[in-house]
Amino acid sequence: MKDYTYNNKEIDLIKHIVKNPPLRVWNDFVSYIFEYNANYIGIYCESREAASQNKFDEAIIATIVLTEGQFEPSEYMDLVCENPKITEAYIVRSFLYFTTHVKYTTAKRTLSRLLYFIQRMFFFKQDPLKKILSRTTGGHEEICCSPDSLETNSVDSQYGNLIDKGLLLKINDTYLPAYIIMNCYGFHIADKKFFYNRDELKDDFELLKLIKV
Repeated sequence: MKDYTYNNKEIDLIKHIVKNPPLRVWNDFVSYIFEYNANYIGIYCESREAASQNKFDEAIIATIVLTEGQFEPSEYMDLVCENPKITEAYIVRSFLYFTTHVKYTTAKRTLSRLLYFIQRMFFFKQDPLKKILSRTTGGHEEICCSPDSLETNSVDSQYGNLIDKGLLLKINDTYLPAYIIMNCYGFHIADKKFFYNRDELKDDFELLKLIKV
């Protein structure tokens, strides 16, 4: 099993964020930045080699790093909030595994291409992604679940990945989901909405384990 959970240094940085509220919180597609006067703490989306029976599978993790020096946001960053009052912090943990890669039969590949051309004929438009998938010669699934779920018992331990995917922060009675969803690269922000109530995140929580810091 690959263990991509936070070490003591990263956990100390999480505690620092809670005890010492940052001046500002920033976000772009691949990071959350907690800005202080002389340094800043970042949660960064990164790719690592996954434990898998297949070649080239990757695990997307969220590292936590302290950087000395004044933070200078790029033009692509959004200001999330200023002087936040952080009252709770949770590590978001997930278990990742992969199904065995299967090569498609000639019949399956032919059917896939036929369905693509039929759809194109009736809807008069071309979907680039579906075109690529119609030519795929094989495939497998990547599955994320809670480390406490019964599903993990059926997975060969040498092919499992225990991953800390970021933080859930309670700020001013709402929640900032600064964590990676599934095994997708980047932090998913819908319509520039950063804060949610807990009920709005319940679907995420079914696939994750929250560990209070």
